[in-house]
Amino acid sequence: MSYKILSLDGGGSWAILQAMALQEIYKGKSCKEILAEFDLVAANSGGSLILACMMEFDDMQKIIELFFIEKKRNKIFSKIHLFEGEIENKIGQILGIGPKYNTKRKLEGIEKSLPKYGKELFTGISEKLGLKTQFLVTAFDYDFQKAIFFSSDPLHYDNNIYENTLAQTVHASSNAPIKYFDEPAEFIYKGFNRRFWDGAMGGNNNPALVAVVEAMGVYHQKAEDIRVLSIGTANLMLPINSFCKHNAEEDFLFAPKLDHSLKNDIHKMAKCILSEPMDAATYMTHIILGGNNLKNQSHIVRLNPLIKPILKNNIWCNPDNFGKNAFMLLVDIDMDAVEQDETQIIYYLGKKWIEGITANQAIRCDSETLEPVLGDPFFRAAVNTWFDII
Repeated sequence: MSYKILSLDGGGSWAILQAMALQEIYKGKSCKEILAEFDLVAANSGGSLILACMMEFDDMQKIIELFFIEKKRNKIFSKIHLFEGEIENKIGQILGIGPKYNTKRKLEGIEKSLPKYGKELFTGISEKLGLKTQFLVTAFDYDFQKAIFFSSDPLHYDNNIYENTLAQTVHASSNAPIKYFDEPAEFIYKGFNRRFWDGAMGGNNNPALVAVVEAMGVYHQKAEDIRVLSIGTANLMLPINSFCKHNAEEDFLFAPKLDHSLKNDIHKMAKCILSEPMDAATYMTHIILGGNNLKNQSHIVRLNPLIKPILKNNIWCNPDNFGKNAFMLLVDIDMDAVEQDETQIIYYLGKKWIEGITANQAIRCDSETLEPVLGDPFFRAAVNTWFDII
C-alpha cells in the first residue's frame, strides 16, 4: 500500500493556484476529505496558508475566495504606512528595495482568517480534526540561521508539545524578508521567544524533498512505497537573449540580463528563493524515489503552471492563450500580488492551466527549447499519472 504525500510550495498570493488545482482534482470532496487522502502533507509559506485553510473550511471555493477577494487578502498583506516602522525600512522603501508589509498585522490577519483553528496548538491538530494525516510546515530560524520544521505529530522527535499555534506556524513559514515583510515573525517556541523567516530561506520553498526525508526517516517508509503529489505556485521561464540560439518575435519575450548593482542584487536575492526554473527538490525527489533520466516514469507528480514563450519555427513567440499586454503583466507580477488585476490574471492563468492550454512544469526540461524531458506537459496528463501511480 502506497504512502501518499501532498507537497504545497510557497508563493504568496499565487497559492490560489493550489486551491484551484485541488478543487479540480478532488471534485465533490470537502477539504478534510482531501486531506484524508494523504498520510503526510508538507507545506511552505503560501502553501502553509492553503493547508491551514483546508483545516478551517469545508469547501475549497471558500479558500479561493480568501485569496481572490481583495478585502480578505489585505488582512494578510497589510501595507506599511508612510510614517510607520524603522528609519532604514523607510529609506529602503524610497529606494524601491525595502519591505512593503507589516509582520505583526499579518499574524492578526491569519488569526482572523482562521477563527476555528487558528489559535489551536499545531502539535496534535490532526487529532483535533479527526484525521490520521500528519502535517509538516517549513520555516527558517532567524537566530540559529537554519531551516526548521514544525510537525503536527506529538510523537515527533522529542515527544514535546510546543506552544506554537496553527496561525503562528503559518506566520513563521510565510514571513518572506527583505522586500516583503518588515521584521521576523516572533513567538514563544520551545520555551523561548524565537524569530523566523519564510521556509524558502532554508531552500525549502518546494518542500517535497523535506517530506520524503520525513517519511523515510521518521515514519520508516520505504522509498518504493512513497508517492508524492507536488503542487506549485507557477514558475516563469524566459530565455536570455545573450545565452539563446533563437530569436524572438518581440523583445519582451526575453528575460533582461540585469546590470550588477546593489538594488538589482537585493531584488535578485529576495526573489531567487522562489524563482528556480526547474525545481531541484522535484528532481532530487524523483531520483530518491527510484526514478532516472532515461524514462518518463516517476513516483512524484509535479503540478505547476509554467509561464513561458513558445518556440515556433525556431522563433520565440507569445503564448497563444495570452495577449501581449496580459503576458507582460503576468511576467511582472511579484509574489505578493495584492492588486485585484494581478489576482485576476493569476486566476485566469490557473483556469488555462487546468484546461490544458497553459503548459505544466516538467520534472526536467530541455534548457534550449523549454520542452519537457521528464514529467507531464499538461495538467490533465499529470492528474491521470497521479491516479495511476497511487
